[in-house]
Amino acid sequence: MCRTHRLRFLAVCLLGAIPAVLVAGGVVPHDCHVKVVRVFTDGRADTNIVELVVSGNTASLMIPADRIGAGCLRVELWPNFAAAKKGDAGYFLLPDGRLGTFRERAGQVASTEGRNYMPFYGMKTPSCVFAAIAKSMQWRYSTRVKAEAGIYRVYTTYHLKGDAPYEDFEIAFTFLPLDAEYPQMARVYRDWQLSRGACKPILERMKSQPELALAATNIEVRVRQAWKPVPSPVPFQTRLNEPPVHPAVTFDRCGDILREFKRQGIDHAEICLVGWNKGGHDGAYPQLFPVSRFWVEKRGYAH
Repeated sequence: MCRTHRLRFLAVCLLGAIPAVLVAGGVVPHDCHVKVVRVFTDGRADTNIVELVVSGNTASLMIPADRIGAGCLRVELWPNFAAAKKGDAGYFLLPDGRLGTFRERAGQVASTEGRNYMPFYGMKTPSCVFAAIAKSMQWRYSTRVKAEAGIYRVYTTYHLKGDAPYEDFEIAFTFLPLDAEYPQMARVYRDWQLSRGACKPILERMKSQPELALAATNIEVRVRQAWKPVPSPVPFQTRLNEPPVHPAVTFDRCGDILREFKRQGIDHAEICLVGWNKGGHDGAYPQLFPVSRFWVEKRGYAH
């Protein structure tokens, strides 16, 4: 079984406030190619070797949609350089944030279509380090790792189920120095998103969205005003048997807090009040009204 670990690298890709950073390039391996396997709905299959187009430290594959056509069950792309042996130093990185090492003789793991949070995967081996970006067909492919007889291979499978592709297949492999790690892989993806305008840094967005600038440059204060016991002593609640609400922070108290903010020189803040609704914070959501009864009892507010 391939061992995988959850990795919190996603934030590296999404830190929009940081401008694009040029990533130091690696060397594209000699004889860099991809084995393209087509499996058809009638059981037929064929295999073709496709050379990659190299530009700098990036090798790209593009297959026109009409070259695939209809009647194809799946298309598998096997890069010849995306391989490692049991015991090799390094790891593979999947689109859903999992990281796995090369410790087993056999097994497989996949990041399926529903887990392609970013159309991106990476691999670090003793011979190469690369980040791969699937620039098209994002919602119809899975990233797979297969270990067999101690040999690991990372490949992508496009699940067409007989449908004609809705766009061309395009995937780019950017090679990095051998000492690069997953933060450098993440920067490849982030720089691509920034360069095509798909992800704008928050500093840029703030220029045309003053409300965003206000939220981003001031503190947020969340006040939990009332709640019921957790865990609940009554698992199935109705209006007749629900536990009593514990009132914690009244609206008057919230006003006191805001006045103290002002007194201490805090002119702007994002205020979030929760738990004022029916049943408090653990109440009858999404039924918000009427507000918690203790507000009415304390101040005589009408429903």
